[in-house]
Amino acid sequence: SKIKEIGRLEEVIKYMALKAEDDAIAAARILKKTRKVLRETQDHVKRLQIALEEAIDFGRRQTKKVNVALQTIKEKEEEIIKRDKEIVALEQDIRDATEENLNLEWDLNKRKQLDADKNATIDKQRVEIQELRSALEAIERRIRTNNAKMARMKKQMR
Repeated sequence: SKIKEIGRLEEVIKYMALKAEDDAIAAARILKKTRKVLRETQDHVKRLQIALEEAIDFGRRQTKKVNVALQTIKEKEEEIIKRDKEIVALEQDIRDATEENLNLEWDLNKRKQLDADKNATIDKQRVEIQELRSALEAIERRIRTNNAKMARMKKQMR
């Protein structure tokens, strides 16, 4: 009956080892996929940062254009009667540039929100990776424990 019990225990240990191996393989797949998503997310964040810097630079250039236009208006105020059409055109340029700046500011805020969302996703994925590592370590401990039990049982059988 001890031989039968040992046989049953060996079958249970084999099953647990196979299950642990399957769990480890599944965890490795999930970890690989998570790493890929993390790399893609980091690449996306880099692209967003570049786009954000370009938008800021563009905004600065537009602000300079607005300042130049305002300076031109001040210089032309003495010629209002003669240059009325030019001033009207410059005022329209200012309105367009201001509207464009508002649009850029909205885009900038949207990109900041996207960065914040991506950072939150990255943080969440880091937590998931840590959980997967912990689960993998627990599986490895179970495998080592089961292997040690099997070795002891085989030794006892001899």
